[in-house]
Amino acid sequence: MRVFWKTAADELSAGRRVFASFVVANRKGSPGTPAARLLALEDGRQVGTIGGGIMEQQLLVEARQLLSSGEKLRPSLRVLRHNKSDLDLASGLICGGEQTNLSLILEGSDDLARLKDVIEALDANENRAIEITESGLRLIPGKLDDGSQYQFIHDNLSNWIYRLNLVNLRRIAIYGGGHCGVALAQTMEGLGYAVSIVEPRQSLFTLSRLEDEISHIDVGFSEAAKHILFPEITIAVVMTYSMPTDVESLDGILHFPFYKIGLMGSALKIAQIRKKLAEIGHSDLQIARVRAPIGLDFDSDTPEEIAISIAAQILLERNGKE
Repeated sequence: MRVFWKTAADELSAGRRVFASFVVANRKGSPGTPAARLLALEDGRQVGTIGGGIMEQQLLVEARQLLSSGEKLRPSLRVLRHNKSDLDLASGLICGGEQTNLSLILEGSDDLARLKDVIEALDANENRAIEITESGLRLIPGKLDDGSQYQFIHDNLSNWIYRLNLVNLRRIAIYGGGHCGVALAQTMEGLGYAVSIVEPRQSLFTLSRLEDEISHIDVGFSEAAKHILFPEITIAVVMTYSMPTDVESLDGILHFPFYKIGLMGSALKIAQIRKKLAEIGHSDLQIARVRAPIGLDFDSDTPEEIAISIAAQILLERNGKE
């Protein structure tokens, strides 16, 4: 999320305007899902997506025309239906469903000041939200009162308000920066999760593959849990380079209220780790919090396959499926 808002702020700082679009509502079948967002820049670059295909291409053409012409665009809504029958609302796609896009142009010193406030709040990990109305964009205090990631409040698409939590409620902390840990980190970041990776070996070459948005916590495995923000909504996954460091990691994790805890490993290794945790004083109830092995049960041997098996299990359970 920070890259998105920082890019917009950098453009405004350089005296350029930015076209922004957000998916604020959708019906099943739509490629654009709520909280998806896109920036179109004056130099032709694009950041993010609102669903792709011809729908997105048409939006980008309109955006670049607006940016090059100097026209204003106050925040406005557009409902797009992904079928051939609703010609006035047709998106050009035929996948079914519909989505409502909110678009606006950000420009000038007032918008820049608001974007700088957003970035400062992100850097300070403040529980705040962005609010967009027909009057523009602003930062509001506190998280959304219903605990959601976003809110779209309207009266038949009139008198509307869109709010987006700055804190990403989908979070994962990965213990271990080896091939498997980095593959999982990259996969989960691509799925829209806020990702932290715990790895004290700072010179480990695999860490160079991490995206800028992934947080690297370079402290010892046993003490890392105290550095992880919002553990109550964070999934902790342990996949370090040895059994002793797995035990160290879990020993630290079990003292905090993590949302879920997973451990990668063979049945023999997992049994030994459970035994070690009991020996250092963890109760059966605490140890039972650890799901092991984590990941769907299929032949997954490469780091990328292991990452997909874990990510798929997390997505299935997030959607209430086993």
